[in-house]
Amino acid sequence: MRQALHEIQRHEGGNSTCCTRDESAYLAAYGPAALGHRRQLIADLVTVWFFAHGHADLLDRVDIHVVEYDGTYSHNLMRNVAMENAGTDFLLHIDVDFFVPPHTFETLVHTYTSLLCGEPKVIVLPHFDVYKIDMSTGQKLKQPKAGTETISHQVIPLEELSKACRNKPSIVERFFNGTATEFHAWTYHHEPNNGTAGIDYWRWTRANRTWSIPHDTMAQKSEPLFAFQRTSVFPRFDVGFSGRGWNRISHTHELRLMDFEFLVAPDLFLCHPSEAYQHTRLDWADFKRNARFFKEWYVAKQHHWEDAGRRDIAYQTMKTEGGAACGHVPTERIRTSY
Repeated sequence: MRQALHEIQRHEGGNSTCCTRDESAYLAAYGPAALGHRRQLIADLVTVWFFAHGHADLLDRVDIHVVEYDGTYSHNLMRNVAMENAGTDFLLHIDVDFFVPPHTFETLVHTYTSLLCGEPKVIVLPHFDVYKIDMSTGQKLKQPKAGTETISHQVIPLEELSKACRNKPSIVERFFNGTATEFHAWTYHHEPNNGTAGIDYWRWTRANRTWSIPHDTMAQKSEPLFAFQRTSVFPRFDVGFSGRGWNRISHTHELRLMDFEFLVAPDLFLCHPSEAYQHTRLDWADFKRNARFFKEWYVAKQHHWEDAGRRDIAYQTMKTEGGAACGHVPTERIRTSY
């Protein structure tokens, strides 16, 4: 069942993502979605699972798109399916097991869509790993090794997660006391070349206005989660990356090559239930294959976007299409796509 439901994509008020059966419970906390997956059976499996777990009401807010293809599974293909089928031009790119705090979409609509309209910009939302607390000590529980029987007991319950992430003061308190960290800090062992490189979490805790992330502070493996405006020239995710590794990283690189501005929202954030994960031999094979592909891919993209005339055409198209969509942006147009 877990493998069958692996990689459901989501886009809503701005969002693209993946999920497994174990993560599907978190869907109840989210808004409307467009789902993509590879087998016809998935539609029935999702329906049965939602009914069995008391989330039948969510089906009225979900679109399921079945995608058939051959070869190694592509996260980016599913992200593109979600992006293209989302019923809005304003999207939030995240993974499905992230918790979206209350009022996130309303704030995106009323505060940030005007910054995105026709502009080469994205709105970055700092994303946190949140740990389950040992109530007897007040400290976070130590993460067990992946595959052990205790791992399910260490993952923070949705009720505790929603309480910890109800507003900025709550997550800041968690961050200060160590029960919330930068996303996957334990994976990267706080190395500078990591997925959140460039996002100054300490600055965010006290910030009250947006700021731009300098491109030179971002690392090779940076992969921020962000809100954006969909246009015909906003880069899609490259489906040449299959399996695990470099799929979202490459997309961030193309945005940087196009000279997009990465603006950090001081009042928005995302939460992820921290979990232990152990890469398999197949995962490592994916990482190595995609790393080799990335080298060739980057040279080609660098050559493509170093042409100032090509960038100018893209900017003009973005301004024309994006500006036309921004005469009025009602709240219902901001959605999350899965």
